Amino acid sequence: MNNYKRILNSLLKAYQNPIYILGRFKYYDISDAVNLLLQESDFKRTISERTIRSKVNEILLNDLKSGKQLSEKDIGNFIDYIKSKYEKEEWDVFRPIFGAKLELPQPMKLGKYTFYNTRLHKSWIEVKERFNIKDDFDRELLRYIFGNFDDGNFNDKDGKKVPMIPDVVVKVEVTARDHRKALELADVKFEHLINAIRFVLTDVETANRIGVIDQQYYLIAGACVARKGGRWSINFSNSKHDDINLDSLLSDEFKELWNILSKSSRNEIEDRIFLAVQWIGKAIEDFPDLQKSFPQLMFAYEALFSKKNEPIASRIAEFCAYIAGENMSHRLEIYRKVNHFYRKRSDVVHGRVADISKGEFISSVDLLRNVIKKMLSTEILRKSEKKLDEWFFEKKFN
Repeated sequence: MNNYKRILNSLLKAYQNPIYILGRFKYYDISDAVNLLLQESDFKRTISERTIRSKVNEILLNDLKSGKQLSEKDIGNFIDYIKSKYEKEEWDVFRPIFGAKLELPQPMKLGKYTFYNTRLHKSWIEVKERFNIKDDFDRELLRYIFGNFDDGNFNDKDGKKVPMIPDVVVKVEVTARDHRKALELADVKFEHLINAIRFVLTDVETANRIGVIDQQYYLIAGACVARKGGRWSINFSNSKHDDINLDSLLSDEFKELWNILSKSSRNEIEDRIFLAVQWIGKAIEDFPDLQKSFPQLMFAYEALFSKKNEPIASRIAEFCAYIAGENMSHRLEIYRKVNHFYRKRSDVVHGRVADISKGEFISSVDLLRNVIKKMLSTEILRKSEKKLDEWFFEKKFN
Protein backbone atom coordinates (compact mmCIF):
# COMPACT_ATOMS: atom_id res chain seq x y z
CA MET A 1 0.00 0.00 0.00
CA ASN A 2 1.49 3.34 -1.04
CA ASN A 3 1.63 6.26 1.38
CA TYR A 4 -1.11 8.23 -0.42
CA LYS A 5 -3.52 5.34 0.11
CA ARG A 6 -2.52 5.06 3.79
CA ILE A 7 -3.11 8.79 4.26
CA LEU A 8 -6.50 8.56 2.56
CA ASN A 9 -7.59 5.52 4.59
CA SER A 10 -6.45 7.14 7.84
CA LEU A 11 -8.36 10.33 7.03
CA LEU A 12 -11.52 8.42 6.09
CA LYS A 13 -11.29 6.37 9.28
CA ALA A 14 -11.03 9.56 11.37
CA TYR A 15 -13.97 11.11 9.56
CA GLN A 16 -16.16 8.00 9.87
CA ASN A 17 -15.37 7.55 13.57
CA PRO A 18 -15.71 10.97 15.23
CA ILE A 19 -15.18 11.44 18.94
CA TYR A 20 -18.08 13.12 20.71
CA ILE A 21 -17.06 15.54 23.45
CA LEU A 22 -19.72 15.97 26.17
CA GLY A 23 -21.98 13.88 23.95
CA ARG A 24 -22.49 16.74 21.49
CA PHE A 25 -19.34 18.15 19.91
CA LYS A 26 -17.68 16.19 17.11
CA TYR A 27 -13.91 15.88 17.11
CA TYR A 28 -12.02 14.15 14.31
CA ASP A 29 -8.73 12.61 15.39
CA ILE A 30 -6.61 13.16 12.28
CA SER A 31 -3.27 12.58 14.06
CA ASP A 32 -2.41 9.43 12.07
CA ALA A 33 -3.11 11.16 8.75
CA VAL A 34 -1.02 14.17 9.80
CA ASN A 35 1.91 11.95 10.83
CA LEU A 36 1.77 10.12 7.50
CA LEU A 37 1.71 13.43 5.63
CA LEU A 38 4.79 14.56 7.52
CA GLN A 39 6.64 11.58 6.03
CA GLU A 40 6.12 12.99 2.55
CA SER A 41 8.90 14.88 0.77
CA ASP A 42 10.99 16.83 3.31
CA PHE A 43 7.99 17.84 5.43
CA LYS A 44 9.30 16.26 8.64
CA ARG A 45 12.35 18.53 8.50
CA THR A 46 10.80 21.66 7.07
CA ILE A 47 7.18 22.22 8.12
CA SER A 48 5.42 22.17 11.47
CA GLU A 49 2.89 19.55 12.50
CA ARG A 50 0.54 22.37 13.46
CA THR A 51 0.51 23.82 9.94
CA ILE A 52 -0.16 20.43 8.33
CA ARG A 53 -2.95 19.72 10.83
CA SER A 54 -4.52 23.12 10.19
CA LYS A 55 -4.52 22.63 6.41
CA VAL A 56 -5.91 19.07 6.67
CA ASN A 57 -8.81 20.45 8.69
CA GLU A 58 -9.29 23.41 6.39
CA ILE A 59 -9.12 21.52 3.07
CA LEU A 60 -9.39 17.73 3.21
CA LEU A 61 -11.74 17.42 6.19
CA ASN A 62 -13.98 20.17 4.86
CA ASP A 63 -14.12 18.36 1.50
CA LEU A 64 -15.36 15.24 3.28
CA LYS A 65 -17.91 17.24 5.24
CA SER A 66 -19.24 18.73 2.01
CA GLY A 67 -19.81 15.24 0.61
CA LYS A 68 -16.82 15.03 -1.74
CA GLN A 69 -15.44 11.55 -2.41
CA LEU A 70 -11.71 11.90 -1.86
CA SER A 71 -9.19 9.87 -3.84
CA GLU A 72 -5.44 9.30 -3.78
CA LYS A 73 -5.18 12.00 -6.45
CA ASP A 74 -6.69 14.50 -4.00
CA ILE A 75 -4.02 13.55 -1.47
CA GLY A 76 -1.33 14.14 -4.09
CA ASN A 77 -2.85 17.49 -5.02
CA PHE A 78 -2.93 18.45 -1.33
CA ILE A 79 0.78 17.63 -0.97
CA ASP A 80 1.59 19.67 -4.08
CA TYR A 81 -0.44 22.54 -2.63
CA ILE A 82 1.56 22.46 0.61
CA LYS A 83 4.84 22.49 -1.33
CA SER A 84 3.79 25.51 -3.40
CA LYS A 85 2.03 27.39 -0.59
CA TYR A 86 4.90 26.90 1.87
CA GLU A 87 8.10 27.04 -0.12
CA LYS A 88 11.40 26.48 1.65
CA GLU A 89 12.95 29.74 2.81
CA GLU A 90 15.90 30.94 4.83
CA TRP A 91 14.86 32.29 8.25
CA ASP A 92 16.72 34.33 10.85
CA VAL A 93 15.70 33.35 14.37
CA PHE A 94 16.67 35.64 17.25
CA ARG A 95 16.56 34.71 20.94
CA PRO A 96 17.55 36.76 23.97
CA ILE A 97 20.47 35.15 25.78
CA PHE A 98 20.59 35.75 29.52
CA GLY A 99 23.33 35.51 32.06
CA ALA A 100 25.67 36.95 29.40
CA LYS A 101 27.24 40.22 28.28
CA LEU A 102 29.06 41.25 25.12
CA GLU A 103 31.16 44.41 24.87
CA LEU A 104 32.83 43.96 21.48
CA PRO A 105 32.53 46.87 19.00
CA GLN A 106 30.81 44.62 16.46
CA PRO A 107 28.65 41.47 16.55
CA MET A 108 30.42 38.23 17.46
CA LYS A 109 30.12 35.28 15.08
CA LEU A 110 30.71 31.68 16.14
CA GLY A 111 30.02 29.28 13.28
CA LYS A 112 26.39 29.83 12.25
CA TYR A 113 25.57 31.79 15.40
CA THR A 114 25.77 35.58 15.63
CA PHE A 115 25.66 37.45 18.96
CA TYR A 116 24.53 41.09 19.24
CA ASN A 117 24.71 43.59 22.05
CA THR A 118 21.20 45.06 21.85
CA ARG A 119 22.50 48.60 22.44
CA LEU A 120 25.88 48.61 20.69
CA HIS A 121 24.83 46.68 17.59
CA LYS A 122 21.47 48.18 16.65
CA SER A 123 22.70 49.10 13.18
CA TRP A 124 23.61 45.47 12.46
CA ILE A 125 20.25 44.15 13.61
CA GLU A 126 18.39 46.63 11.36
CA VAL A 127 14.97 46.10 12.88
CA LYS A 128 13.21 48.75 10.79
CA GLU A 129 14.38 47.24 7.49
CA ARG A 130 13.88 43.58 8.39
CA PHE A 131 10.40 43.56 9.86
CA ASN A 132 6.96 44.46 8.61
CA ILE A 133 5.60 46.26 11.68
CA LYS A 134 1.82 46.04 11.67
CA ASP A 135 0.72 48.08 14.66
CA ASP A 136 1.97 49.98 17.70
CA PHE A 137 2.02 46.93 19.93
CA ASP A 138 4.07 44.93 17.39
CA ARG A 139 6.45 47.86 17.16
CA GLU A 140 6.88 47.95 20.94
CA LEU A 141 7.34 44.18 21.06
CA LEU A 142 10.16 44.34 18.54
CA ARG A 143 11.71 47.28 20.32
CA TYR A 144 11.46 45.29 23.52
CA ILE A 145 13.26 42.24 22.15
CA PHE A 146 16.05 44.15 20.44
CA GLY A 147 16.52 47.01 22.88
CA ASN A 148 15.62 49.64 20.32
CA PHE A 149 14.07 52.08 22.78
CA ASP A 150 15.05 54.44 25.58
CA ASP A 151 13.57 53.57 28.96
CA GLY A 152 13.98 49.78 29.07
CA ASN A 153 10.32 48.94 29.45
CA PHE A 154 6.88 49.63 27.99
CA ASN A 155 3.21 49.10 28.72
CA ASP A 156 1.75 45.97 27.17
CA LYS A 157 -1.90 45.56 26.19
CA ASP A 158 -2.93 44.89 29.79
CA GLY A 159 -1.11 47.96 31.03
CA LYS A 160 1.59 45.93 32.80
CA LYS A 161 5.22 46.98 32.83
CA VAL A 162 7.62 44.62 31.06
CA PRO A 163 11.03 43.95 32.73
CA MET A 164 14.38 45.28 31.56
CA ILE A 165 15.47 44.21 28.08
CA PRO A 166 18.21 41.60 27.52
CA ASP A 167 21.73 42.85 26.88
CA VAL A 168 22.46 40.18 24.27
CA VAL A 169 20.51 38.44 21.52
CA VAL A 170 21.78 35.53 19.45
CA LYS A 171 20.76 34.72 15.89
CA VAL A 172 20.86 31.46 13.95
CA GLU A 173 19.83 30.77 10.37
CA VAL A 174 17.59 27.82 9.46
CA THR A 175 15.74 26.53 6.40
CA ALA A 176 12.02 25.85 6.80
CA ARG A 177 8.62 26.12 5.11
CA ASP A 178 6.85 27.96 7.96
CA HIS A 179 7.79 30.14 10.92
CA ARG A 180 6.76 27.56 13.52
CA LYS A 181 9.15 24.97 12.11
CA ALA A 182 11.85 27.62 11.82
CA LEU A 183 11.52 28.34 15.53
CA GLU A 184 11.44 24.62 16.38
CA LEU A 185 14.63 23.96 14.39
CA ALA A 186 16.35 27.04 15.78
CA ASP A 187 15.53 26.17 19.38
CA VAL A 188 17.31 22.83 18.96
CA LYS A 189 20.34 24.71 17.66
CA PHE A 190 20.12 27.20 20.52
CA GLU A 191 20.11 24.34 23.03
CA HIS A 192 23.23 22.92 21.35
CA LEU A 193 24.86 26.34 21.57
CA ILE A 194 24.15 26.83 25.27
CA ASN A 195 25.48 23.37 26.13
CA ALA A 196 28.63 24.17 24.17
CA ILE A 197 29.05 27.49 25.98
CA ARG A 198 28.70 25.73 29.32
CA PHE A 199 31.40 23.31 28.22
CA VAL A 200 33.77 26.09 27.20
CA LEU A 201 33.38 28.17 30.36
CA THR A 202 35.86 27.13 33.00
CA ASP A 203 33.78 27.89 36.10
CA VAL A 204 31.15 25.15 36.50
CA GLU A 205 29.15 27.08 39.10
CA THR A 206 28.95 30.10 36.79
CA ALA A 207 28.40 28.17 33.55
CA ASN A 208 24.98 26.88 34.56
CA ARG A 209 23.68 30.46 34.88
CA ILE A 210 23.59 31.15 31.18
CA GLY A 211 20.60 30.30 29.04
CA VAL A 212 18.38 30.79 26.03
CA ILE A 213 14.71 29.83 25.81
CA ASP A 214 12.89 28.36 28.85
CA GLN A 215 15.72 27.96 31.39
CA GLN A 216 15.38 28.84 35.06
CA TYR A 217 17.92 31.68 34.88
CA TYR A 218 16.21 33.60 32.10
CA LEU A 219 15.24 37.17 32.72
CA ILE A 220 12.98 36.96 29.67
CA ALA A 221 12.34 34.04 27.33
CA GLY A 222 11.30 35.51 24.00
CA ALA A 223 11.76 34.93 20.31
CA CYS A 224 11.53 36.70 17.01
CA VAL A 225 11.44 34.63 13.81
CA ALA A 226 12.03 36.77 10.77
CA ARG A 227 11.78 36.71 7.00
CA LYS A 228 11.30 39.61 4.64
CA GLY A 229 7.78 40.90 5.15
CA GLY A 230 6.92 38.91 8.28
CA ARG A 231 7.44 38.72 12.04
CA TRP A 232 6.32 36.53 14.96
CA SER A 233 7.10 36.82 18.69
CA ILE A 234 6.36 34.43 21.56
CA ASN A 235 6.95 33.43 25.20
CA PHE A 236 7.85 35.93 27.90
CA SER A 237 8.84 34.90 31.45
CA ASN A 238 10.90 36.36 34.29
CA SER A 239 13.84 35.13 36.37
CA LYS A 240 17.23 36.10 37.81
CA HIS A 241 20.51 36.15 35.96
CA ASP A 242 24.24 36.70 36.34
CA ASP A 243 26.31 38.04 33.49
CA ILE A 244 29.11 36.07 31.84
CA ASN A 245 31.38 37.76 29.32
CA LEU A 246 31.03 36.00 25.97
CA ASP A 247 34.37 37.33 24.66
CA SER A 248 36.10 34.23 26.06
CA LEU A 249 34.28 32.07 23.51
CA LEU A 250 36.53 33.52 20.78
CA SER A 251 39.57 31.61 22.07
CA ASP A 252 41.43 29.80 19.27
CA GLU A 253 41.42 26.53 21.21
CA PHE A 254 37.64 26.26 20.71
CA LYS A 255 37.48 27.48 17.11
CA GLU A 256 37.06 23.93 15.81
CA LEU A 257 34.21 23.31 18.25
CA TRP A 258 32.10 26.07 16.69
CA ASN A 259 32.82 24.60 13.25
CA ILE A 260 31.63 21.17 14.42
CA LEU A 261 28.55 22.70 16.02
CA SER A 262 27.59 24.42 12.77
CA LYS A 263 28.08 21.44 10.46
CA SER A 264 25.04 19.71 9.01
CA SER A 265 27.16 16.61 8.33
CA ARG A 266 29.89 15.44 10.69
CA ASN A 267 32.29 12.53 10.63
CA GLU A 268 32.05 9.85 13.33
CA ILE A 269 34.55 11.46 15.69
CA GLU A 270 33.04 14.92 15.27
CA ASP A 271 29.67 13.36 16.13
CA ARG A 272 31.19 11.87 19.28
CA ILE A 273 32.69 15.22 20.30
CA PHE A 274 29.37 16.96 19.59
CA LEU A 275 27.41 14.48 21.74
CA ALA A 276 29.96 14.59 24.55
CA VAL A 277 29.80 18.41 24.67
CA GLN A 278 25.99 18.24 24.80
CA TRP A 279 26.08 15.80 27.73
CA ILE A 280 28.61 17.99 29.56
CA GLY A 281 26.37 21.02 29.04
CA LYS A 282 23.32 19.13 30.35
CA ALA A 283 25.33 17.93 33.37
CA ILE A 284 26.49 21.46 34.19
CA GLU A 285 22.91 22.73 33.83
CA ASP A 286 21.77 20.24 36.51
CA PHE A 287 24.72 20.96 38.84
CA PRO A 288 24.81 20.84 41.86
CA ASP A 289 22.23 17.98 41.81
CA LEU A 290 25.03 15.43 41.64
CA GLN A 291 22.77 12.35 41.56
CA LYS A 292 21.44 13.69 38.26
CA SER A 293 24.39 15.59 36.83
CA PHE A 294 27.19 13.09 37.50
CA PRO A 295 25.73 10.21 35.43
CA GLN A 296 25.16 12.66 32.55
CA LEU A 297 28.81 13.63 32.77
CA MET A 298 29.79 9.98 32.49
CA PHE A 299 27.56 9.65 29.42
CA ALA A 300 29.90 12.22 27.87
CA TYR A 301 32.89 9.91 28.45
CA GLU A 302 30.95 7.05 26.87
CA ALA A 303 29.89 9.20 23.91
CA LEU A 304 33.57 9.89 23.20
CA PHE A 305 35.14 6.46 23.51
CA SER A 306 32.71 3.57 24.04
CA LYS A 307 32.92 0.78 21.47
CA LYS A 308 30.78 -2.28 20.98
CA ASN A 309 32.17 -5.51 22.47
CA GLU A 310 34.95 -3.74 24.39
CA PRO A 311 35.04 -3.15 28.18
CA ILE A 312 33.74 0.38 28.58
CA ALA A 313 35.49 1.58 31.73
CA SER A 314 39.01 0.44 30.84
CA ARG A 315 38.75 1.71 27.25
CA ILE A 316 37.56 5.15 28.37
CA ALA A 317 40.23 5.36 31.07
CA GLU A 318 43.02 4.38 28.68
CA PHE A 319 42.00 6.78 25.93
CA CYS A 320 41.67 9.67 28.40
CA ALA A 321 45.06 8.81 29.90
CA TYR A 322 46.91 8.73 26.59
CA ILE A 323 45.20 11.80 25.12
CA ALA A 324 45.43 14.09 28.16
CA GLY A 325 48.39 12.58 30.02
CA GLU A 326 51.73 14.39 29.75
CA ASN A 327 53.93 11.55 31.01
CA MET A 328 53.70 8.05 32.46
CA SER A 329 52.83 9.10 36.02
CA HIS A 330 50.23 11.59 34.77
CA ARG A 331 48.64 8.95 32.52
CA LEU A 332 48.46 6.53 35.45
CA GLU A 333 46.82 9.22 37.60
CA ILE A 334 44.20 9.90 34.91
CA TYR A 335 43.57 6.19 34.36
CA ARG A 336 42.89 5.63 38.05
CA LYS A 337 40.76 8.77 38.31
CA VAL A 338 38.50 7.80 35.39
CA ASN A 339 38.02 4.27 36.75
CA HIS A 340 37.12 5.79 40.12
CA PHE A 341 34.57 8.09 38.46
CA TYR A 342 33.08 5.20 36.53
CA ARG A 343 32.61 3.08 39.66
CA LYS A 344 30.71 5.99 41.24
CA ARG A 345 28.61 6.31 38.09
CA SER A 346 27.70 2.62 38.26
CA ASP A 347 26.66 2.97 41.89
CA VAL A 348 24.31 5.85 41.05
CA VAL A 349 22.63 4.30 38.00
CA HIS A 350 22.16 0.96 39.76
CA GLY A 351 20.49 2.52 42.76
CA ARG A 352 23.37 2.12 45.19
CA VAL A 353 24.36 4.98 47.48
CA ALA A 354 27.29 6.94 46.07
CA ASP A 355 28.95 9.80 47.93
CA ILE A 356 29.88 12.15 45.08
CA SER A 357 31.44 15.46 45.98
CA LYS A 358 31.29 18.74 44.08
CA GLY A 359 35.06 18.54 43.82
CA GLU A 360 34.87 15.18 42.03
CA PHE A 361 32.29 16.53 39.60
CA ILE A 362 34.39 19.62 38.81
CA SER A 363 37.53 17.49 38.50
CA SER A 364 35.74 15.21 36.06
CA VAL A 365 34.53 18.17 33.98
CA ASP A 366 38.06 19.59 33.86
CA LEU A 367 39.50 16.27 32.72
CA LEU A 368 36.88 15.87 29.99
CA ARG A 369 37.45 19.44 28.85
CA ASN A 370 41.19 18.80 28.55
CA VAL A 371 40.61 15.60 26.58
CA ILE A 372 38.23 17.29 24.14
CA LYS A 373 40.48 20.35 23.79
CA LYS A 374 43.34 18.02 22.81
CA MET A 375 41.10 16.27 20.28
CA LEU A 376 39.98 19.62 18.84
CA SER A 377 43.56 20.83 18.43
CA THR A 378 44.97 17.54 17.03
CA GLU A 379 43.59 16.69 13.60
CA ILE A 380 44.52 13.00 13.70
CA LEU A 381 42.41 12.54 16.86
CA ARG A 382 39.22 13.69 15.12
CA LYS A 383 39.81 12.35 11.59
CA SER A 384 38.05 8.99 12.00
CA GLU A 385 37.54 6.21 14.54
CA LYS A 386 40.02 4.07 12.64
CA LYS A 387 42.70 6.77 12.77
CA LEU A 388 42.01 7.37 16.47
CA ASP A 389 42.34 3.66 17.27
CA GLU A 390 45.58 3.46 15.25
CA TRP A 391 46.96 6.49 17.08
CA PHE A 392 46.06 4.95 20.45
CA PHE A 393 47.58 1.55 19.55
CA GLU A 394 50.82 3.18 18.49
CA LYS A 395 51.01 5.29 21.68
CA LYS A 396 50.20 2.37 23.93
CA PHE A 397 52.74 -0.06 22.46
CA ASN A 398 55.46 2.32 21.39
